[in-house]
Amino acid sequence: MEEYVRLLVLAYFRNHLGEYSLSELRKMIGISFVQLDYILEQMIADGELFFEDAKLRISFKGRLFLMNSSMEGYKEVPDGEVGKCLLDEPWPIDKPFYVKKFSEKKWRDS
Repeated sequence: MEEYVRLLVLAYFRNHLGEYSLSELRKMIGISFVQLDYILEQMIADGELFFEDAKLRISFKGRLFLMNSSMEGYKEVPDGEVGKCLLDEPWPIDKPFYVKKFSEKKWRDS
């Protein structure tokens, strides 16, 4: 569980280079501020995050850890775009569903 949370934090800081909100991060992960503070302190001590101009940034070590995980391509979907990802009607069971760009995906740990 802790590794999953660390990967979520790394993905968040990778995607939010300019501005970030620890409140938003806490809500996204579903943990308390005390837990988030503890995890951030651990990640700074481990060299996965660092401070630059009084802002937290993902380090090279953190990027490598994220790149070598199965969450490499993880991105947040804004609330307004969630509906665009869903189908309007249930997909017919007798109709095949073809995944776009399926062969272009990178498979890890296989």
